[in-house]
Amino acid sequence: VTLESSGKKILGRRVSVQWANHKWYNATVEAFDATKGGKGKHKLLYDDGCVKWYDMSVKLNWKLIERETLVEAYF
Repeated sequence: VTLESSGKKILGRRVSVQWANHKWYNATVEAFDATKGGKGKHKLLYDDGCVKWYDMSVKLNWKLIERETLVEAYF
C-alpha cells in the first residue's frame, strides 16, 4: 500500500499487518494523529484487543482487507 492510500483515507478500514513472527494479524484503523511522528501515526485495534500506533507510510508489511467472510457458529 502506498503513502497516498494512508493518512485519513484509511480510517475505519480493515487491514492485515505482518508482525516480526511472520504471522498476519487483522485490525481496524481507528484513528490518525498527524502530530505523532514525522508523517503521523495510525491507531490500530487488533481483533484480540491489542492497540498499536504505526506510521503506516513506513510500515512495509501491511495490506488493506477488501472483503472479509464472516463465519457464524450455531450451537
